[in-house]
Amino acid sequence: MIITKDHIDKSFAIGDIVIKNDSKIKCVNSTSFTLNKRLLKVNSISPDYESSTEEIILSESGTVLLPGELYLGMTNEKIINREHAMMINGNKSLGSLGCFVHISAPLAHVGSSIRWTLEIYVTQPLRIYPDMEFGKIIYLETKGDKHTYSSNYGKTAKYQVDDVTTSKFKRYL
Repeated sequence: MIITKDHIDKSFAIGDIVIKNDSKIKCVNSTSFTLNKRLLKVNSISPDYESSTEEIILSESGTVLLPGELYLGMTNEKIINREHAMMINGNKSLGSLGCFVHISAPLAHVGSSIRWTLEIYVTQPLRIYPDMEFGKIIYLETKGDKHTYSSNYGKTAKYQVDDVTTSKFKRYL
């Protein structure tokens, strides 16, 4: 079940949800997130998951993303969530312009503390700006025993824009 603004506000007040670098944009059933100024354009991915990337710093006057390219970005906000699962969604306005904000893995588990990695793909040239509102985080109530996130990705891919060089990133299997 999606929690509403009243419950989100209570969760903020008691510290169950903490947002660092908070954009302070709360909606009826979500909080908004903003786009960090750093992107990586993925130039190629080899079968062993070695990748060639190019760092892009978004201009205050806007940077145009091009179709057919995959861009990796991240949220400015780091969200710490102790009691709810979370899901990420792009803004409807960006979606209507052909911008996919997050392609895979939209769920964050109870107990997670993350800056979301964004997998950005556009279907037509699109000008974006650093710190622009880019999407929403919805919070989900859980049923049953809570098993909190243990910060262990195990055999899943681990990637953070902060943690990579501009020349490559590595998928850990």
